[in-house]
Amino acid sequence: MADHQARRPKPPKRSEGERPKGVRQAAAPKPKREPRQPTPPFTPTPEQVAAIEQHYLEVARDGEFDGIRAQIAKDLSLPKSTVKKVVYALRQRQEIPSWWDLQPYHGSPEDLERIRAAYMPLLPKPPVGVHKQLAAHLNLPAGTVYQAIKVLRAEMNLPQYNPPEEAEPAVEAP
Repeated sequence: MADHQARRPKPPKRSEGERPKGVRQAAAPKPKREPRQPTPPFTPTPEQVAAIEQHYLEVARDGEFDGIRAQIAKDLSLPKSTVKKVVYALRQRQEIPSWWDLQPYHGSPEDLERIRAAYMPLLPKPPVGVHKQLAAHLNLPAGTVYQAIKVLRAEMNLPQYNPPEEAEPAVEAP
């Protein structure tokens, strides 16, 4: 045999039942698990509902703001979804407008005129989501366009939005 050819060492002899390294043994079948039962949705107690409503009215006294529901949920150690439902019901019952609906238009007068020019041809029944379509077309934030449309509709003595059953289906931006 030449020096450049190395000899492979012989593998060590194994006793019966011993397996070589790197060879896995067949896994034992896993026992069947019972399917998990879904946890029932959280239902607040009347005391918790009262606490959410009281906390909301206290915190929102100076005006509602983005994140108020998350803050209440954290303060009271309750699920945010529960707080949202309770606050929504309270606002409906007491006819409290949303902070979003109360936001004034913060855009420039030039942008308002651009939005007016694009929005007016779509009346009397603009498509659903028109603010997003116009925002993309005019390269403006959707929230700014939404608030501008609210101002324009108020100027024309129109309701803030058309009833859903009367709305036109959504279409592509012009």
